Amino acid sequence: MPESKEDLQPLVERIYDIVVAPDRLEQMLDSWNARLAATRGARRYGVLEEPRVLAHIERTEIVLRQLMATEGRSSGAAGDWVNTARAAALVVTRAGTVIAANPGARTSLGVDIGQTLADLPIEPADAEILTHEVVRLGGTEKRDARMLRLRIAGQPMPILIRLVRAIAGNDDHIGLMTTVLTWPPSLTEMLKSTFDLTAAETEVLKDLALGHAVSEIAQRSRRSEATIRSHVAALLEKTATRSQIELVRLTLGLLDVAEQALPGQVPGRRATLSDNTYQTLKLTDGRRLDYLVIGDPAGDPFMLMPSGIGFTRMLPAAERALEERNLRMIVPVRAGYGGSSPLPANRHVHDVTVADTMELMAHLGILRWPIWSLADDIRIAVEFACRHPERVSGIVGSGAELPARTQVHYQRMAKWSRFVAANARYAPRAMRYLALAFFGLARRVGQKRFVQLVMGSSAADLKAIEDEEVYAAMLRGSEISVSPSFTAHEAWAAEIVANLSKDWSERLRQCPVPIALFHGIEDPFSPIETVREYAAEMPNITLVAYPERGQILYREWPDMLRVIERHLRRQA
Repeated sequence: MPESKEDLQPLVERIYDIVVAPDRLEQMLDSWNARLAATRGARRYGVLEEPRVLAHIERTEIVLRQLMATEGRSSGAAGDWVNTARAAALVVTRAGTVIAANPGARTSLGVDIGQTLADLPIEPADAEILTHEVVRLGGTEKRDARMLRLRIAGQPMPILIRLVRAIAGNDDHIGLMTTVLTWPPSLTEMLKSTFDLTAAETEVLKDLALGHAVSEIAQRSRRSEATIRSHVAALLEKTATRSQIELVRLTLGLLDVAEQALPGQVPGRRATLSDNTYQTLKLTDGRRLDYLVIGDPAGDPFMLMPSGIGFTRMLPAAERALEERNLRMIVPVRAGYGGSSPLPANRHVHDVTVADTMELMAHLGILRWPIWSLADDIRIAVEFACRHPERVSGIVGSGAELPARTQVHYQRMAKWSRFVAANARYAPRAMRYLALAFFGLARRVGQKRFVQLVMGSSAADLKAIEDEEVYAAMLRGSEISVSPSFTAHEAWAAEIVANLSKDWSERLRQCPVPIALFHGIEDPFSPIETVREYAAEMPNITLVAYPERGQILYREWPDMLRVIERHLRRQA
């Protein structure tokens, strides 16, 4: 029985809400789930495919696209603004998401694009004040700037932050200029070599330049004030300056020279991972395919499929292990992601991905390799193996999202994954809008907050993203899917529909290569009960389950790498 206009009105209102505030997406999910519960088990998952609802979705999709494009253009101007500052500077949205940060903000404050004001290392009470003032200045506040005095957690000296409204004319973008100076590594080396300073003298000079008194430096370094004063005396003699003031002025003057000596260098968050260095292949149809090579450039090759979110990187220890074990991890950047060409029109996602991967293997001279797939990419890994079994020696699935073929499978899922999976199958025309909403939310609230929202039902995953190395790897890897100037929402939507619109459990059963699944018991996207069912009934699947783990299994890399190496030995 068709639903009345009144019945659909709350859902339609939620659809328009997302245009104004993407963080209300979860409210739409709750409204959708409540509607499904009211059907008492009827298979009416495609509520977003209702003609009256779809008309509203198509209108709001146009608006969301325009907003995404506008935000992308403004980010460049925001980047220009922060990079003119010698001190740590960043630009945030009214919602508190960082959309631009200079090297000083990354290294001195530990924040980067995609994070939020909550990640700044300032005292909690001061963080509340800063958040409030950012909202005010981006709203009806008529002042163009505001100065705040805030305290860095664990530091005796306060910092000043000047808030500037409407960066590059965008009322939603607020600039934060701080009194925290940038101290590039090149300056340390320059001071050592120019004045023949010791490491201890250089550290004392750095602390003096950053505004710390001798007594504070002694306390911080757990040395006596007499020792620090002896270092200061040595600094005055070696630099031929007559006072601490002259010494600091000299150092700040050299700071400009050191910054200019490294044009374009952008340190990563806490320098835990190197920057992504993409290689490019021109495909036979003229399109561009980017890819990463991580580990030993001449090592034994395997492919990482980084999921629809694009987790292309591993932990630093894991990437070092690749070099030590003579392994070469190749990560294709699929069509529609990063710098690769868009997905061709009128071609199925799986056809494009499989063909592009075969071309990449030919280009690199690789005849056969194991595949390591993350999350939803298990579907593409299985498809590739089914089509070209002679080119794949085995599949390792981390947090694999297996097919939902029964209503029980859907009911087990967390609401976010159930929402996506059900609409991919029963309302595929709405997926582009949902993709825009998802990626818009990630950009607006920051990737960390977005992951926290989506994985809220998994305490293990929430704990995992608080691990600095894990989060840094996620952030660095996902630049191919979400950045201030780009989102891969179109490619993601097309892949979701291709992967989930049909029950592919039979394809999984037919897979001609061994599949090793590594799975967290608290995985909110693919419940462990469902994974165990498949492992029990399909002899080609083995399962390793981790208690107190969710879908994020970065720390379990040694177990998965051992299986990769076993497949490599078997094919040798």
